[in-house]
Amino acid sequence: MQLLITVILSLGLFLISLLSHGVVPWFIGLLLLTLCCFLLKTKIKKRELTLFFILISFVCVFSMKFIIYDINLVPSVYSKSFIANFIMYLTYIAIFVVLMILFRNKDVSKRIETILMYLMYFHVAIFYLQFLVMILTGTFLDFVMPFTGEETRFSSFDAALNAIGFYRCTGFFVEPSTYTSAITVLLIIQFLRKDPKRSIGISITLFSMLLSFSTSGVIIAILLAIYYFKKRILNISFVVFIMVIILSVSMYFGDFIFQLYLSQQDKIGGTSGARFGLLDFVFERDGLALYFGYGPFAVEQNLMEMASSDYGAGRVASFNDAGLFVFLLLRMGMLGGGLFMVMLVSQLKNTKSLYLFILASLTKVAIFHPVFLLYFAYANRKQ
Repeated sequence: MQLLITVILSLGLFLISLLSHGVVPWFIGLLLLTLCCFLLKTKIKKRELTLFFILISFVCVFSMKFIIYDINLVPSVYSKSFIANFIMYLTYIAIFVVLMILFRNKDVSKRIETILMYLMYFHVAIFYLQFLVMILTGTFLDFVMPFTGEETRFSSFDAALNAIGFYRCTGFFVEPSTYTSAITVLLIIQFLRKDPKRSIGISITLFSMLLSFSTSGVIIAILLAIYYFKKRILNISFVVFIMVIILSVSMYFGDFIFQLYLSQQDKIGGTSGARFGLLDFVFERDGLALYFGYGPFAVEQNLMEMASSDYGAGRVASFNDAGLFVFLLLRMGMLGGGLFMVMLVSQLKNTKSLYLFILASLTKVAIFHPVFLLYFAYANRKQ
């Protein structure tokens, strides 16, 4: 029975860790995790029941606001997808509450920690498999398009890099930044564990984030590495070893690294304005939109057009590109900013929890992604 529960837990957690395969894997993952609760005979307690009704009420209030007020102010595509989105948000809430129930059990929580560690290594192994196959054969193994019809965005962002046959691997995700976002969240869960971590596995995982050549992924990987190796940074032999590695790599790949640096610099210059444009747009709203946004169900027509346009004047970043704080401001106005502060305060338990929450909030993983809910349920578990 215990083996069966472990298998079901592993499959359920894998499905909710996916970010690029639509909502069907998440729904199946929810069913599997709920089945585990029944097999473990874990009962819902007052805390989880209260949380469930608060979150359901929150979504219902915004759905009523959308039906009564917002529906005539936003693109028609949102009214057509309202029912589907409503069901999707109920699924998110159910996933979060079920995870809270599972993490309450100390033995189950430890089992999930171990499963998540190997799940992270599995995602990393798939990334390296893509990388090796691409180098050796020139063929990219796409793990998204066969399931969704959407082609993975693995091509280099820079024409000069493409000239030397350079591609960015993505693992089970649609683009490099999505891969690094999911891996960041899974890494943070490992950092929050009380058990000793496996430094070799963590190092290989961090290196895969660097190899993704995602601008945000590289920055977050460096910040995570500083946190993880903070004690070793003061060790002279460790510093010497790192310097030798850096110098060796620079000698053989110096031109390529410099070219990559210039490309990343240009990319940051081209996208930072779009991210600040999104923040400017949020604070230029008026009326109810300033204080409550349009909720989780819609955004304005002009914002949708600006986010989907090409680079140029007036363009803003994609809704989850600017981090969790801006995402919540965009969706729920000043109320969203307040919600972010509540989440931030919940992580003031110690410096480590706060630092890791801030890093998680800088990724492309939005609050509506189950893998973020997985992290947040773990970070707020009560045993």
